Amino acid sequence: VNKANNQAEFEWRLMLERQEDLRRLQLPSVEISEKRLSRIAARYENDSPIFMQCISKLCDLFEHTVRGGEPVHVISDDDSIKDALATRLEDICLIAIAENDFPLAARAAAVIAE
Repeated sequence: VNKANNQAEFEWRLMLERQEDLRRLQLPSVEISEKRLSRIAARYENDSPIFMQCISKLCDLFEHTVRGGEPVHVISDDDSIKDALATRLEDICLIAIAENDFPLAARAAAVIAE
């Protein structure tokens, strides 16, 4: 009985977490941090629609930053922000191509070109 209760509680938490993640994905891209988007993407790597929504939001966030938006939500380690963004946009481009999302790949490539 205890094992069944633990499983039910675990599934309930997963459902609540998923609802929260989906709610967050409805926010404008610039209101979600890169770290949060990356975490959500990692969680739903096997759920292509949600995963690709995260990747698209990351592209929006990076596009905003490249075009002069405030870069506060972007993780930049020791690299310059521009180098860090170029690397992440290249990753987005490759993921988009692998998922046959050519419009997203083209968007990411256009931002890299800027």
